[in-house]
Amino acid sequence: MKYVLVHGTFDTDESLEGDRWWQKGSQFWQQLTEHVAEEDIIQFRWSGENSQDEREKAAKELSNCLKLIAKSERVAVIAHSHGGNVAELCMIHLEPAARMYVHITTVGAPFLKTRKGVQYQYNRRELVLIAIIAAALAYSIYYVLAYGFYFITPTQANGSMNDLAEIVAAFLVVGFPLVVFRPVLFPRARKIFWWVTGKYLSYRPNKMNIIVHQSDEALQLLENVHRLKVKPIGTRSLATGFTTLAIPMASVLSIIAFIGPIVVYGMNGVELVFSGFTIFIIIICFFFAFIVFFLAAVILTILLSCFGWVLSVPLAPSLNRLLTNVIKSSAFGVAPGTNVLSVSRIPQSPSLIIDLPKEIINELIIRTNEALGERVPLMKQMMSDAPELSADTLALLQDTFQWNELIHTYYFRHPECCQLIVDTVILRPRQ
Repeated sequence: MKYVLVHGTFDTDESLEGDRWWQKGSQFWQQLTEHVAEEDIIQFRWSGENSQDEREKAAKELSNCLKLIAKSERVAVIAHSHGGNVAELCMIHLEPAARMYVHITTVGAPFLKTRKGVQYQYNRRELVLIAIIAAALAYSIYYVLAYGFYFITPTQANGSMNDLAEIVAAFLVVGFPLVVFRPVLFPRARKIFWWVTGKYLSYRPNKMNIIVHQSDEALQLLENVHRLKVKPIGTRSLATGFTTLAIPMASVLSIIAFIGPIVVYGMNGVELVFSGFTIFIIIICFFFAFIVFFLAAVILTILLSCFGWVLSVPLAPSLNRLLTNVIKSSAFGVAPGTNVLSVSRIPQSPSLIIDLPKEIINELIIRTNEALGERVPLMKQMMSDAPELSADTLALLQDTFQWNELIHTYYFRHPECCQLIVDTVILRPRQ
């Protein structure tokens, strides 16, 4: 049996040895090697970036690795944090038969359920497949109707422009529903195929083992971000903002009114010679521009005051949702067009929750509180000295605050918690 270690976000390293939980020489490594041989442990490294694209890329690479191993022996995957999402996504790329031999244990993993926007839902392979299916159906439907019901005679179907236009129209009619309903049709078609061939029922994936602390800071943060609804833009402030646009818009109109006549004279071939008449024309244009500015400012202020409220009522919530989605996209590492439907400690796949003993739960909380308590005086000192040092406050905070003092990163540093993870990984796949 092989054991694959998958790290989480911001936890990668070029070296295979060190004090990170998945590296040789760590607390977890020492306790795991008491039960298994080192040559049976595989350290899977990926970029560790907070990006859904990077996680999907890592999932494909992990699936390629597991395909080679699962042919001959079983595999136990131990994944931490977003490494759990990598492991779960990896199962999609595995053949149903290979999934039987893969057992996944996640520690502190925030499982994301996402739905991509229409512009991000389709890769090139799927679009080509949809185009081929739509073309075949369109061609078949067109000629069945044409020859079967005599809508056109065989002599008319000689590849004329009318026939081509009708085939293209049929292609669009068939292809559009396939593109729109693809998220619904393709997964169900795959399930039906597995059921017909007997694989869907025969090769059901193993349940994932889920280990998570109820006070995990990273999970709580992502759950709070998912519930976040920022409203920095109010209807009244947006309406006031529309009103303030009156003066700039009036200024633009006055500039056009001043330069416009001069440009028109020039386009008509009138040579502007510096003379008394020219100065008179410029003065007239200046006064005309001033009148335009005054009238435009008054009229636009009145119009924007009236219609600004009408525009602000639907526009303010839309802008607030846009800002909220930008914040969420940054926190979850997903593309701007992707909607995060849920953040859960339990995956969509069949899972088994491994309860942490109360002793471990309490010890992790106490250890974290003590560590953070020791950091508070340092943070206060740093914040008071930062202005005098003219230093980057955020950089100093990052240097003072350490990730390994959180519950989320302390699972593998606690001996009893490590032993629970090892027992889960080793005993359950054999049961």
